Amino acid sequence: MAKALPKVALFGANGQLGNIVLQNLSKLNVPKINCLIRQSATRLKDSELVNNVIVGDCSNVNDCRKVCKDVDIAISTITPPPTSKNFVNELVFGTKNIIEAAKSSGVERVIIVGGAGGMERSSGKYVMDTLPGTFLRLVPIYHYFSQAHKQNLELLKE
Repeated sequence: MAKALPKVALFGANGQLGNIVLQNLSKLNVPKINCLIRQSATRLKDSELVNNVIVGDCSNVNDCRKVCKDVDIAISTITPPPTSKNFVNELVFGTKNIIEAAKSSGVERVIIVGGAGGMERSSGKYVMDTLPGTFLRLVPIYHYFSQAHKQNLELLKE
């Protein structure tokens, strides 16, 4: 007998990466997909791909809890708006709220998509601090992503 597909909370579904994840979840016929979208990002409001759209923000842990209600897996593809003045802190804070909401809601697994630059290599150094990772510093936004995701990986270890 085939195992039932998980119910999913997807954070960042309106973004480029989140939309790819959403499309793939839909192709797999995942039975339930809850999404959290910011006020300004209402593209998914009437989407047939999503069972439940909550308008809010990852900076609010209660918004994250609403999305995590009655799901098995939480997937984060979040990115602060490009106009963010405190990109790294906003990304880490949002991820922390997602993890807290998932834990308190009984979610079995949290998946964070992105952030390869923040991964630790076998040498003990992080990708962002070795070649080719150092090239990320030429484009500041990618280096910020790496810094934030390095902190996010530490949150997952807790």
